[in-house]
Amino acid sequence: MGGPKYRYSLLLAIICLFASVTKAQVKFYTVLSEQNIFYDQTFQVQYVIEGSAQINDFNLPDFKGFVRRDVFEIPHTTTIDPQTLQLVDSYSKIVVLSPRKNGTFVIPGATAMING
Repeated sequence: MGGPKYRYSLLLAIICLFASVTKAQVKFYTVLSEQNIFYDQTFQVQYVIEGSAQINDFNLPDFKGFVRRDVFEIPHTTTIDPQTLQLVDSYSKIVVLSPRKNGTFVIPGATAMING
């Protein structure tokens, strides 16, 4: 059933498949420091990108109904993923906000160009 060429091709296909499955997945998520906030209380919105060192055009949304108190970033760092124990590139941008009034709010997402 097939010669050495067939086996080599099959082995190469399996290695490529395994490499693509084990490649780190890029995660882009938002973390809030508080779930319940009130008028003029500050809280943090942290936008986190994990699994990529190439991040371009990171854009914060327009925070309607909030006062933007401060914006800062945590530059690229390498951390260990506690679930997989693998090294993961991480980047964060943090915005400190306070609401202009009491109510229920939706925090909009940021956008970024990741890995082109």
